[in-house]
Amino acid sequence: MASKKKNTYGDGFKLIDRDNGKDRQFLIMSFYVLNSDEYKSLSLSEKVVMQAMQMQHRPHKYTSYGRKQASGVTGLDVKTITKVFNSLLEKRWLVITQAYNHLEGKTRTYELTWVSYNGKKPRDLWKK
Repeated sequence: MASKKKNTYGDGFKLIDRDNGKDRQFLIMSFYVLNSDEYKSLSLSEKVVMQAMQMQHRPHKYTSYGRKQASGVTGLDVKTITKVFNSLLEKRWLVITQAYNHLEGKTRTYELTWVSYNGKKPRDLWKK
């Protein structure tokens, strides 16, 4: 008998809605992150972008996320998104794992340092 593949991604998980049988995806952030001074000091824009990126996170891949995509999901303009990405990189919430290639149409790829990757604990580079 074939076993069912567990459908979990990053720090989020999937539940079944008992009323209509549909799957629902939930975004989970640990209290360790949410209660940290570093997270509390982030701007609302930074928190929104982090959550949008975490929704794209998969456990065995780094997260590819572009400025235009982030702008479309969050409703923030591209100039603000650029500042947010730079700030999250500086604060080490994000680490670039692959640079973008405009000619090939590839976006930057990031490690989200507050979530697990490839079965390993989060690196928490943002923690001072």
